Amino acid sequence: MLKLPGKTAGFHMGQLAKTLNGRLTDTNNPLHEDIKYRYLASALVVTKNDPFTLGLKKRSDYLDELLSEIQVKTTVDGPNTVGVNQEFGIVISVVHTEAMGRVARFGQYLSNDTGAVVANTKRRGVQVRKTADTKGPRDEFEQTLNDTLSPFFTIRSITFALPDVKPRSTNRPGWEETPLAYVLVRAKDASVDKIPPVQMELRFIDLSGPVTIPATSSETLLKVATTSVLPRPAEKIEVIQTLDTRQFAINGSLTLDVSASATGLVPDLEDLLDLSPMTNIVKVRQITPIDPLMVKELNTWADNVAPRSERRWQVTLDGDPIRAADKATDLPFPTVKAAKTTTTWRTYQDMDPIALTKSSVMLDRVKVSAGAGLQAVLKSAENPWNLVVAVGLGAALLAWLAVAFFKKPKGPRPLRARDIYKLPEALHGFSVVALLRRILSSDMVNLSSAQRIDIKQDIAKIEHACFNGVDSMSETELKSLAMKWVGILR
Repeated sequence: MLKLPGKTAGFHMGQLAKTLNGRLTDTNNPLHEDIKYRYLASALVVTKNDPFTLGLKKRSDYLDELLSEIQVKTTVDGPNTVGVNQEFGIVISVVHTEAMGRVARFGQYLSNDTGAVVANTKRRGVQVRKTADTKGPRDEFEQTLNDTLSPFFTIRSITFALPDVKPRSTNRPGWEETPLAYVLVRAKDASVDKIPPVQMELRFIDLSGPVTIPATSSETLLKVATTSVLPRPAEKIEVIQTLDTRQFAINGSLTLDVSASATGLVPDLEDLLDLSPMTNIVKVRQITPIDPLMVKELNTWADNVAPRSERRWQVTLDGDPIRAADKATDLPFPTVKAAKTTTTWRTYQDMDPIALTKSSVMLDRVKVSAGAGLQAVLKSAENPWNLVVAVGLGAALLAWLAVAFFKKPKGPRPLRARDIYKLPEALHGFSVVALLRRILSSDMVNLSSAQRIDIKQDIAKIEHACFNGVDSMSETELKSLAMKWVGILR
């Protein structure tokens, strides 16, 4: 066009500028908000020197001024040096002026429900499923994060802040930072050296209606080490160690269930516990991760932005040496390595988990083995008077059992918890969670504090497996969890 002879070039350039300006100001058939800014920027590249583009230039300067008050930011949670197989977090946030924070409404990108943007909700952050079918702003944001980060990282989960997230103060006067999401990732290999730029589509309103402006973060440098590295930051770590002795008398089976939660990322088991006090007495047959590292919520209101995470393992022990011993064995629990850690020790009494006041469990093969009562009677036969007493007690016990068996109850038997709470006919996540919640809240079921913690953990496990977009728990596993709690009912 510029190579046209004489004044023809200027005439056609003016006509183009008029057409572009008219298209951008057309209120009857407006441009879609997602292409309006790009259309404007591209038009100015061609017609920037034409006098008819003055209006376009003013609008472009206005939108550019908005962008100058917003910076998308990616931050590594903790040190920027990570292990090649280590999971770590990336915090996605927006740094902005105080005035822009009031105008931009960043909470709209954290929910698919437009009503949730301004609602004072109490719900926790949600881990959304990874899918190309977007249903709203949060899904679009989640899809953008997946598309940007997945070439370099294996994405474990994306946890969003609440839609009513509050901005945090910064060291720069007049500026604030609003955290939006926490991405749990693992580098695909040691060649990864940065977090790529993340782009957000920011929505505003100008005189012509809604407009979407792309804002992009800077690259964040990262070092992936092939040698050992320090665990990721974690504090307020809570560990529950439960030694399961219910099968010990039958086959010598001992299992240690370790569940941990933390503000930050729960460390690996070898960084969390020292197993040597226990393994000095019994051997470890297998260590099985039951629940992988899971981010339950994003804490944006404390001194530092940090996730609340959970993790669980099962340690299978060889109890045969204890059964073979002639005397009782005091089996200690593992000790904690991580700082700022509180520990609860538990074991089972019959079928119920109970909390312990000390960090060990006394195991005696005579007291817990099958047939111990018979052995005691046989030993007492060495004294004839003891044998007479034993036979008399046995006869009295048989008489009492006979009376109890043949005595007919008067009136109908009152309903018990096991008469009401039964295994659901249709086994799926909703039905099993509903059953466990009814058992937890029932006045007919007397759960200990340890059992209440245990059933809440099972409910959270089912919800994470079945309600997170991927149904990863089989019907057999659901039935096993349901039977576990139905079986304790009286």
